[in-house]
Amino acid sequence: MSFRNDSDGVGGQPSREAERVKIGVNELTIGMYVAELDRPWLETPFMFQGFVVSNEEDLRTIRELCEYVYVDVVKETFEARRQNAAGGKDKKRPPLAERLKWVKEVPFEQEVTKAKGSFDDARKMASDVLAGMRLGAELDTEKIKKVVSECVDSILRNEDALLWLMQIKNRDNYTAEHSMNVGMMSAAFGKHLGHPRFEIEQLGLCGMLHDVGKVRTPLEVLNKPGKLTPEEFGLMREHARHGRDILMSKRDLYQGAVDVAYGHHERLNGRGYPRGLKAHQIPYFAKVVAIVDTYDAITSSRVYDPGRSPNKAMEILSEGKGTHFDEELVEEFIRWMGIYPPGSLVEMSNGEVGIVTSAEEKTKLRPKVLLVLDSDKKPLDPERNLDLSQIALDSERKPYRILHGLQQGSYGIKLEPYLERGLVHRTPEGQEAPDPE
Repeated sequence: MSFRNDSDGVGGQPSREAERVKIGVNELTIGMYVAELDRPWLETPFMFQGFVVSNEEDLRTIRELCEYVYVDVVKETFEARRQNAAGGKDKKRPPLAERLKWVKEVPFEQEVTKAKGSFDDARKMASDVLAGMRLGAELDTEKIKKVVSECVDSILRNEDALLWLMQIKNRDNYTAEHSMNVGMMSAAFGKHLGHPRFEIEQLGLCGMLHDVGKVRTPLEVLNKPGKLTPEEFGLMREHARHGRDILMSKRDLYQGAVDVAYGHHERLNGRGYPRGLKAHQIPYFAKVVAIVDTYDAITSSRVYDPGRSPNKAMEILSEGKGTHFDEELVEEFIRWMGIYPPGSLVEMSNGEVGIVTSAEEKTKLRPKVLLVLDSDKKPLDPERNLDLSQIALDSERKPYRILHGLQQGSYGIKLEPYLERGLVHRTPEGQEAPDPE
């Protein structure tokens, strides 16, 4: 994967390798700081990658799983012990000097076809796992880890593709799709926040499992089309405790997922549930997932609530800064996602309607748009690609600009046909032509 660390300035690679020494596991001793394993973190029971070997059990586990590790010979032991003792709860966004700046490896048009496979696998996995658990099956952690890793591969190549695909929602399977969306979006947000890959995968796993406790919520409550009674709302709120109990029993799972399942409905002002934690008590990953969870819930159609536009979701998140949600994280989320994320519908100032395909970091308000309806809301033939970061004029020689965002499904627009065509559009003569860059 390609990334650039803003602090090093040399060939796009981090500068900490010189502080790490590769040693065989038989050379490892108590007190050493393990910075990296010889295998992905998802294949181990360790809570996070980067810890002090504090006892014989740690040594035995590492020797059973690994052949070699990398130890950090500079990291101060007392700092490592503080982090290890906190169980990951004090994990924060990387300091500016350590923040990774990931770059998009491939263009959106190239990645979207490949991402479709990962998206379909994640959708099927989420549905199958939750349905199976309702019937008494065990949580299949290996299957979830594999799907998360594949999704992260796509996200690191170009996250816009999966974000676009996530706009295709199925109201009748909301719980499974919501879990999948929160997992993928949390991982993509973690990429923006500058986390290394293993933490991006951790965030994806936490997001994917944040609502796993709902498998113990009665379906008549979960899918009720009307307003919940106080008793039913109490049953719904129990999903946080149920999620904690389910995930605590899995020893081969990253234990930070327990914190997120238990804490993603906590709020900074102490008015969340189930424990009424205050800001400093809420784990960092739970704060991240809480924002993504809220955004996806607002923009999704459910049996009891029609989905609203991304603009409205951003407005609600912004109103909750500092009271419900971490202020810095909300601002970063809005900066990253923009008010016109990939896959959203927009109406132009001249009345034409389009689908946002992608946007660069510095031009979130001027994304690339596929125009699909004319000013009379009739299908355009052929559709037209528009790059709003460049000067583009409509038929009246006026500059194109976005008037406002639209709710998914507006004017009968469905995203699936454009996906099936691979975002390849017809010329007036009926021959296919690739999207222009």
